[in-house]
Amino acid sequence: METVCVIYHHEADGWWAESPDVEGWSAAGDSYPELVKLAEDGVPFALGHSAKLEHYVPAATTRLGRRQSSGSGTQLILSEKAASEVSGSTS
Repeated sequence: METVCVIYHHEADGWWAESPDVEGWSAAGDSYPELVKLAEDGVPFALGHSAKLEHYVPAATTRLGRRQSSGSGTQLILSEKAASEVSGSTS
């Protein structure tokens, strides 16, 4: 199965994502969890086949979690608290 990198960006009015592996694909949403769902549905649709997604949030948002380096770059691992913070959830 093909692995596809999805890069998430947080801005004042919401989130957006892009993929260097899927030409012309991008998505936008109000929260990180919403955008992940859009990516999980949209990337395979854009490719025309299923794919394994690797989710990346650039280091500029490291206050939300911890960075983890891998062979393909730096990945932000969101804590449960941070994930609810960026999604607007108050559970």
